[in-house]
Amino acid sequence: MPIPQNVKNNLKNIHKNKKMYVVPMILDQLEPNKWTKIDNLGNKGSGSLQARLFESSGLIKFALRYQFNGRDHRYPIGIFDPYADGFKATPQGISLELAIQTAISKSAENQQLIFNQGISLCDKLKDNKKNKRTEQEQLKQERKAKAQFILDEKQK
Repeated sequence: MPIPQNVKNNLKNIHKNKKMYVVPMILDQLEPNKWTKIDNLGNKGSGSLQARLFESSGLIKFALRYQFNGRDHRYPIGIFDPYADGFKATPQGISLELAIQTAISKSAENQQLIFNQGISLCDKLKDNKKNKRTEQEQLKQERKAKAQFILDEKQK
């Protein structure tokens, strides 16, 4: 399914100064709402680069797919921007070339994590999100305690 015209128009408005709009053929033929293998990393890493066209928004998202402990995992890599040039990301997304390069480097990082710590990239991502939530809760409690302290001091 080709990228919807309204999405192309939005991207054209964002990238007014750029003239080249490139959608690699493999991405232009994605089935909506299904993960599709784009590149088997082969000897460059373990796993594969996958892409998914979200029909409702027209966005194409990239992910590194790999197996760990007998389960499939997808590590998010980025959103496709047809105006992205080669290995340079834009604020709106990345090119297919950069997605492949990122998948290769994340695959190597994933293999190191598994070998050294027995955890995968997705485990690390979940831990980071959990730690961030914990830090936010601690900050919230500290602010609450500080506000209560100020109120108590004013009442004295």
